[in-house]
Amino acid sequence: MGNYVKLKAANFVGAEITGSGNVMEFLNAFYGLLPWDDWHDPKYLDTLLVSPEMKPKDLKFKNQ
Repeated sequence: MGNYVKLKAANFVGAEITGSGNVMEFLNAFYGLLPWDDWHDPKYLDTLLVSPEMKPKDLKFKNQ
């Protein structure tokens, strides 16, 4: 994964990892195969976008 020994020596605090299952759900929702807001936090997938402008206009939502 990486050289965490050097990071630990530099007082590295932590890392954020998005699991492959979440990434697959994101992609399915991004392409309209699953609802975009079907998470405990309905805006969770928004946080995975590189930029808010990248959010597709034709998303599927739970109550559509």
